[in-house]
Amino acid sequence: MAAFCQIPKYIDDKICACSKNVFSLYLVTEMTGKLEEVYERMAPVYYWVFGLSLEGARKRAIRLANIQKGEKILEVGVGTGLTFKYMPNTEFDFTGIDWSEKMVVLSKKRADSMNRKYTLLQMDATQLQFPDESFDLIISAHFLSATSTPVHALTEMRRVLKKNGRILLVNNFQRTETMSFFEPIAKKMGFSLTLNLNELCLKTGLRVHKQKRVSMMPIDAALLVK
Repeated sequence: MAAFCQIPKYIDDKICACSKNVFSLYLVTEMTGKLEEVYERMAPVYYWVFGLSLEGARKRAIRLANIQKGEKILEVGVGTGLTFKYMPNTEFDFTGIDWSEKMVVLSKKRADSMNRKYTLLQMDATQLQFPDESFDLIISAHFLSATSTPVHALTEMRRVLKKNGRILLVNNFQRTETMSFFEPIAKKMGFSLTLNLNELCLKTGLRVHKQKRVSMMPIDAALLVK
């Protein structure tokens, strides 16, 4: 019976690594208060902490974006490239950016392994180094709740979005006031539970074109337009 209950060593190693990194995340946010620095530490085990559990949400959200041939696409908070395998086979110009250099290194490895010719850069989402109205589609999956400056970041996305472009947000948005009670715990884990989509739109001059629940968890995909 014990043999059937034994956890394979490679999975056990990942669990141990995740536990150590989750503890380090707590220490980082305690010392700095910056959510961004959490993900620099989490990069090696990000897939095991947030990747597997959110795969379905990413897949359904990318479908909602309805990517067209020839479009210029920017992903803000590209992380380790977990959206890549759900991107269509049609030709498009893809750029991904992330604050964490370690995340960018891992996303490049993922793109290379899939033979994807993507441009992947280390960059601050609040200071996007692109001209105004550069992109047809901007994707931000589980990023705005993981940054200390969501309004500033979304304002920058709006700036580099083309006139008739769209922004795809995939996120847990605040649904009830009771979620605020768990906010201190969530922030220690590297994300926020109190991101309010209506307030974000009001502060950035964007509006919701479509919104759809994409997971059994409280995660929505929202298409925003100018």
